[in-house]
Amino acid sequence: MKKIFNYKFVALLIIILSVTACNKDFLEEANPNEISTDSYWKTLGDLESGLVAVYNAYKDGNIFTIVDETKRSDLAWPGYGRPNTSDPYYLQTFNDASGTPNGKWQQLYKGIFRANQVITATDNLMESLDASQQEQANYVKAQARFLRGLFYFYLYTGFNEGAVPLVVEIPADEADFYQPISPAQDVRNFYLADLEYAESNLPDRWTENRDLGRVTAGAASAVLGKSYLYEADYITAANYFAKVVSNYGYTLTPNI
Repeated sequence: MKKIFNYKFVALLIIILSVTACNKDFLEEANPNEISTDSYWKTLGDLESGLVAVYNAYKDGNIFTIVDETKRSDLAWPGYGRPNTSDPYYLQTFNDASGTPNGKWQQLYKGIFRANQVITATDNLMESLDASQQEQANYVKAQARFLRGLFYFYLYTGFNEGAVPLVVEIPADEADFYQPISPAQDVRNFYLADLEYAESNLPDRWTENRDLGRVTAGAASAVLGKSYLYEADYITAANYFAKVVSNYGYTLTPNI
């Protein structure tokens, strides 16, 4: 009787181990030290940290490419005493294999990717915040939308006559990273909506020392004015530029 019991126990143990061996889920453990979307975007502090990453993308030198962009204009004379006739940016012979436009394109979309995360997370988190936190979260969202609008303004004015991929949400899978080119007018409408939202929801000025340097409603008005200026809508542009001076207290540099 004892042997029969032992055989049955061993057989049952083998079956259990076999079933467990077929199920490999127990081998997949979440790393508690790794940040993920399941553990992040839970607090106002997470939103602020995400916004810092968007600002960090904005300050990257590839966003502005000051040297090569200046060569494209009539503001620069490359070389010493005579033009350097081999410079592709001075001669406007750069192409899609050139480093400067590639670096600018990549950095702008990196900033847009980060801004989309902050905007989406803010919308998802808003209902769980109290009134005071919601006010701060609204400022976070307004800053993120300003920066996303600015990034798209740079793309619109710098690439393919404004027809570029319009990425408005966080990619959920690999296919979402490969968006088709959107019509230039759709891109323009999108970044104008972002900038108009920012103008309406950002403060005129920041009062806390730790906030100095953040974008303001006046900054949004200035970019909106520049956008209309580039479209040769001088009346609308002038109205925005007048607001920058009269509503926000900015002045022109006396001697540029």
